[in-house]
Amino acid sequence: ARAETIAAEERKRRALAVALAASMLATGLLGAGGWAWMSNERLRRVEVASKEVSRALDYADRKREQARSAPGGDRTLWVQAIEAARRAESLLSQGEEVSPELRNRVRSVLAIIERERNLVESSEKDRRMVERLVEIHNDLGVHGDWERIDAEYAAAFLAYGVNLDAAD
Repeated sequence: ARAETIAAEERKRRALAVALAASMLATGLLGAGGWAWMSNERLRRVEVASKEVSRALDYADRKREQARSAPGGDRTLWVQAIEAARRAESLLSQGEEVSPELRNRVRSVLAIIERERNLVESSEKDRRMVERLVEIHNDLGVHGDWERIDAEYAAAFLAYGVNLDAAD
């Protein structure tokens, strides 16, 4: 009877050990499966975010090309190009990790668009200044008032950002 009791307890212990091993194996498999699923889901989100950023950058490039070829430097197209590049930049900051190359491309495209827009605006400002100076000069032939001309030149240069009265 004692041997049978010891054998029964031994069978219980073995069954318990097998059940414990099976449950640990199942837990490990569930953990590994969950980790694989989470990793795959993260990669999918990164891929989706990268595609969205790339789409926004492509749109910004198209708008930049349209703005460059537009007569008179259409400001609306430049604003649209900058906004598209900034949208790409904001997509980067939404928490998903993207490649450093894509992050650098976003910064580069935004900087290029802003630099080109500033050059166009500067050129347009210079063109308007030259037109104003020609207008003032032509008005001299009409009225011949040198004091008025001096005041108009000073006002034009001041509006352009150059203070003729400054001691510099």
